[in-house]
Order: sequence, then structure tokens, then C-alpha cells
Amino acid sequence: MLKYAQSAGEKAQFLYAPHATIEHFSRALSALYNLAITPPPALFRTRGQAYVMVGEFERARADYETSLQIARSTGNRQVEWEALLNLGMLWAGRDYERSGEYYQHAFELARTMNEPSMLAHSLNRLGNWHLNLERPLDALQHHREALTIFQELHDQHGLSETLDLLGMTSYLGGYQV
Repeated sequence: MLKYAQSAGEKAQFLYAPHATIEHFSRALSALYNLAITPPPALFRTRGQAYVMVGEFERARADYETSLQIARSTGNRQVEWEALLNLGMLWAGRDYERSGEYYQHAFELARTMNEPSMLAHSLNRLGNWHLNLERPLDALQHHREALTIFQELHDQHGLSETLDLLGMTSYLGGYQV
């Protein structure tokens, strides 16, 4: 049952079928609880993403927070970082101050991990957050720092994402990059 439910949930997620994703991952989580096994945080994270897609804020929040708690209790700092970013994005539509707190925590965690790509992605989230608070100079600083990191990593995806954010920040702030 567990393997089937997890596999079906992954397939539903791949097919952008959020209701089916929720149903199958809920079954997988139930099976794990029945076996007295702590579920991997990825199951909560993925189900949380599906809840976001169907507009279930509270359920998404609960799943993301559970993912964060499990990651912290197991010392999985990468998953902790991902959960913090997920919570930041989730709160962006409801409480922008809280959203920024999660982004700041993700940034601080990435800094301690010596993982440049995670740091650069965190800088971009913070930069975008600053832009939406009408602080384009702060946003530019964060995006430029992210750009430098992605250039050093030769990360084409990170570069394109950052250049897009820099373009929007420059346009909306009336600055030249």
C-alpha cells in the first residue's frame, strides 16, 4: 500500500493533478503512521505544494511546518532550507512581513551551510521580497550578489532567473543594472 500510494502520488504530481496528489500522499502518510515510521519531510512538502495549488492555505501551512519540524529534528538542513522557502512563498500572499522572516531564516541557514547555490537562491528570494516592499536598492544589492555567485558556479538556470529578477527590479525601480 505504501509504495503504491507514494508512486501514485508522484505520478499525480507529475501530471499536475493536485487533488489526486493529495489523496495518494495522504494514503502514504497514513500507511507510514500505521507502521509507526516517521514520514520523510518530502511527502509533507509535496502534499503541501498540492494544497497550495487547490487553495488550501491552512493545510499547506501545516504540511510545510511539519516538513520543517521533521527536517530540524533529523538535522537535514537542506530540507529545512527548502521548507523555509516554501513557507516564505506561502505567506507572501497573506502576511508579507512573515514571508520575509522565513526568507531571512533561509538565507541565514544557507550562509552557514557553505552551499553557494542555496545562498544565491536565498538572495534572490530576499531581493524579490525587498522589491515588493518598494526597496529596489536593497533588491538590486541582493540580486547582484546572487548573480555573482551564479556566474562563479556557471549555473545557467540560476543566471537566467537572476537576470530576469534584475531586469524587473531595474525596470520597476528606475535603475540601470
